Amino acid sequence: MNGITVTRWNLGLSLTFALTVVTGAFTLLWERTNALQATQIELVAHASRMEFQVTDLREDVVTLREGMVALREDMVVLREEVTAIRGEVTAIREDVTALREDVTAIREELREGVAELREEIRGRRDLNRARGTLGVVTQ
Repeated sequence: MNGITVTRWNLGLSLTFALTVVTGAFTLLWERTNALQATQIELVAHASRMEFQVTDLREDVVTLREGMVALREDMVVLREEVTAIRGEVTAIREDVTALREDVTAIREELREGVAELREEIRGRRDLNRARGTLGVVTQ
């Protein structure tokens, strides 16, 4: 073997080794690229699911907002009804107070009327007694 053959052999060995290293690196890069592609596909799928979930959440928020608006409108109506009922209760209380005053006035009139009737009855009794006394005296 001469020096040129050894150099060729070393060069061939070096090229083979370099080709093996490049092939290994390319294989590793290919596997990483495939893994990255699978991860990207998973991320896209996850992002799609998240987008659907976000859409559902937005629809839920819209529904909740509509419900809140309806509740606020109901509260306004209820407040108006409560105010009207309070007005009616106040009117009823005023009517009851007026009726109590009327009943008190009627009772007072009845007392006065009864007192007048008693006086009249006493007067007639006294008159009848006086007549009875006169009748006894005249007999």
